[in-house]
Amino acid sequence: MPAANAEWTAPEYARSDEPFTGPERPMLDAFLDRYRASLLMRCSGLTGGQLALRSVPPSNLSLLGIVRHLTDVERTYFRRRWGGQDIASYYATQDRPDGPAWRRPG
Repeated sequence: MPAANAEWTAPEYARSDEPFTGPERPMLDAFLDRYRASLLMRCSGLTGGQLALRSVPPSNLSLLGIVRHLTDVERTYFRRRWGGQDIASYYATQDRPDGPAWRRPG
């Protein structure tokens, strides 16, 4: 059993090459997988605290913030714009556009 104060560390992640020719849907799926994997590779080996660490004050940019941003971007494109679903942003709210990761709307 891990120690009570053990901190989570992002696992190692390998990126694969996408197909450069072929049917459109498999190519687009592979491009998206590669972009996701690129970010996961940059997070590999970092603790949760390191992922949340902001780059340079007063910026609120962190790798965790980039993950949150990309989560909302994918939800916006795939579920709202293309899927026609009326869903809220996963993390941000209108009154708190930079709301913390633990504060999800209803």
